[in-house]
Amino acid sequence: MPDSPLHKFTLVLEPLPGPAAPVGGYQRLRDTPPDGCRVVDDGPPLVLECHRLAPSRADAVVGLVAEIRERYGIAHADDLGIEKLWEWSTDDFGVDVTVQLLLMALRRAELLGWDVEDAVRLMRASRTRS
Repeated sequence: MPDSPLHKFTLVLEPLPGPAAPVGGYQRLRDTPPDGCRVVDDGPPLVLECHRLAPSRADAVVGLVAEIRERYGIAHADDLGIEKLWEWSTDDFGVDVTVQLLLMALRRAELLGWDVEDAVRLMRASRTRS
């Protein structure tokens, strides 16, 4: 992705109720964070500061979340450290709010026994645009 811009963001991993991370997943993440990331607080919660190349900011976060799930077995990276989720803008902060809300909602839906298709069905049913 040589033409992709560099996106800087924070990812917070705080253990939530539900399936536990594989033994050693957090320690491996602390010891060898993903490329472009560094541990800024080893928590809990564990906080990563990341600089990632991707076509969009959302792609950068989604790619990192997928990598953490696949490489470390941690499936609840759902916080970008945003405290005022009700505030809105159309810049990178707006992207961060949207991504964080979606990640949080999917994690909580999973805890309730929903699968991805349940969440997608709700999103499609509530669309305001075609």
